[in-house]
Amino acid sequence: MHRIWAIPEVATTVLRLLEWPDQAHMARVCRGLWEMAIPLIWEEIYDISVFTAFLGTTKDDSEGLDIFTDHSSVAPHGGEPVHDRLAFHARFVRTMEFTLDSKACQVVQLLSNTPSFNESLVKLKSLDIAADLRKDTIDGTILFRTFQTHIMTRIRISVNSVSPEIPAEPLRSFVQAIATSHLPVLQSFYIESVGSSSIDPFYLEEVLRAHQRLQEVEIITADCTPETLEILKNLPVLRDLRLRFWHYPAERSLPMSPTDGYGFRHLVRLDIRCDLKTIKQVLGSIESDQMEAFKMSDARGPLTIQGVEGS
Repeated sequence: MHRIWAIPEVATTVLRLLEWPDQAHMARVCRGLWEMAIPLIWEEIYDISVFTAFLGTTKDDSEGLDIFTDHSSVAPHGGEPVHDRLAFHARFVRTMEFTLDSKACQVVQLLSNTPSFNESLVKLKSLDIAADLRKDTIDGTILFRTFQTHIMTRIRISVNSVSPEIPAEPLRSFVQAIATSHLPVLQSFYIESVGSSSIDPFYLEEVLRAHQRLQEVEIITADCTPETLEILKNLPVLRDLRLRFWHYPAERSLPMSPTDGYGFRHLVRLDIRCDLKTIKQVLGSIESDQMEAFKMSDARGPLTIQGVEGS
């Protein structure tokens, strides 16, 4: 905060406010002062998302304003719309992390119809969403399009289906949106799908093919295909790989063989929990001479292998 008071204009404005008789004008000047100060506050507080602060009820003075009502676009006392205030704060957000519950879906639906919101996300680099799939879960394409930016470096999504009767379409459409979006600097991708919401490997493979600059990948799902492992093996700058498969066929063909050639050229850390056949094939395909740590276990039992290179 000391950086704010170091600005000559701020100090001058405060001194003028102290002697200004017109309170209405003083209020307007205070607002201008606050807008000038907010960017510096966000530089001091690096990774905080104001978005989560608006997932509840927003109140203004003694009258409450619920942004989940039909009148949510109109603020009390003739003030500015709630989504305009969100768009203002969005300019300073670097990280968004929230749980996609019923209320959050309504907020996202509101923001998706507000172009100024996405246009304001000029600093957003990290998106972290946890969701329980329900019948009212928002379409994944709308969800991702609302928050995507060309400078995004990290995407993390954790999804659980509360009932096998609920389709996993929101998850599929979300992953498809990632695969078809231009994210030139995306470096980290995490996806966890449990319960009946297991992601189709086809959509997962589309994401991996589309974003060849991934350095960190973590996948927690039911199973993968030989194609998934082959794509992972050939990611040119992959350094950190974590795989968890909680269901797999008792008998499966070996996904990779020595004749397929080596890969994982720049892998530094490997953490894999799945069937032993896949573990052996992944190990047999590692070309990297930079390995620092690895941890492997059979998905059916306790940890079987753990170590650090050179130890």
